[in-house]
Amino acid sequence: MSQNFGLTENYQCDDPELACLTDPKRAKRPYCILKLLGHGAFGDVYLAMTSIPIYNLDYYPNKPETPVLTSPVQLVAIKHFKETCNLQNVQNEIKTLNHVRRCKGVARAIDLVIGDRSVMLVMQYHPSVDFRAVCSNHAWTPAMAIKYVRSILTAVNEIHAAGVIHRDIKPDNFLFDPETGSGVLIDFGLAVTRPTPYTFTPGTDLQGVDLAPSDRGTAHGEKFRTAPGTAGFRAPEALLGQMRQTSWAGLDVWSVGVMLLMMLTNRTSIMRTRASMPIPVDESNLIAGEHAIELFMVRALVGDAAFRSGLSSMGCAIALPVKCDELPITTTIRDVLRAYSASSEAIPGLWDLCEGLLTVDPFERWSAVKALDSSVFQLSDEELAKFSSSRH
Repeated sequence: MSQNFGLTENYQCDDPELACLTDPKRAKRPYCILKLLGHGAFGDVYLAMTSIPIYNLDYYPNKPETPVLTSPVQLVAIKHFKETCNLQNVQNEIKTLNHVRRCKGVARAIDLVIGDRSVMLVMQYHPSVDFRAVCSNHAWTPAMAIKYVRSILTAVNEIHAAGVIHRDIKPDNFLFDPETGSGVLIDFGLAVTRPTPYTFTPGTDLQGVDLAPSDRGTAHGEKFRTAPGTAGFRAPEALLGQMRQTSWAGLDVWSVGVMLLMMLTNRTSIMRTRASMPIPVDESNLIAGEHAIELFMVRALVGDAAFRSGLSSMGCAIALPVKCDELPITTTIRDVLRAYSASSEAIPGLWDLCEGLLTVDPFERWSAVKALDSSVFQLSDEELAKFSSSRH
């Protein structure tokens, strides 16, 4: 292995567990770690290489084909779970990756290495743009954002067709390569199998029992659980615990909408609040702390009328204060786009797409398949190129 990809020849690591990666009794092939890619709540991710070819057989056990990669040395990403990591999440991720292994836009699992005290999941390596760095440099153009969102919506549509809801879609969990215009979803630790637009009829609960309008939003027992996902990317119905009567697929779609808004405005803080923000808490309805802050941000984004209409559709009545000095309540998504991304209004269907993804009412929010049918995705590369210099 003479190639080093511009990296140091020998990556020094103190963790003896990683020695399992070269043990033929534990790993399908030897892996040589090149560098640390990043840290996470679950553990660390490493870039590694192997000289043994990776075949489609590794991805699809029942469908042997020609090698996926043919280069002498192949790159992989190794997810090393902490000893303290929730074992249920690890098992869930492995199970879900197997379930969606034939879906386009999902990172492929190659190997599972069991150490003495931890687990290492070997995945395909995908180069990825640094989402937040691009935002910080105000470098997202509408054309780039459209390609990104088309790619992630395609992946979301694929997993939803398989009956899987990711529940933690955010920039860190979608690896997008601007060179190819494609990306893959990763980190399925919080994923669940639930009704999706392919299997779900609005107005029924998870067992298919009809719900009267007055019964909507009365999912007692779920209402006050901690919402899954990452702060700033969670849908209103998750924050309110109103999941019993909705298609859970809307959770993923909302998250994609937040990412699209971030790209169009080049602001990663569009749905982030300061911990010191003086937001009153509606203690009578137990909407408190982080959830209350996020709900205020949603209302500030879509406006009070759309916010209340969405809550009404879910049969949810909470009494958020009429005014918070730091957050407006009369804005709309179009007002935000007009302020930070006026040039993008010229792109047919783009603002409609943003509004469709960020509809508070989960019954009216666009599905991934409807979003992919948007006129904005019918534009040719030549037409998109006209907007490539439209920075804000």
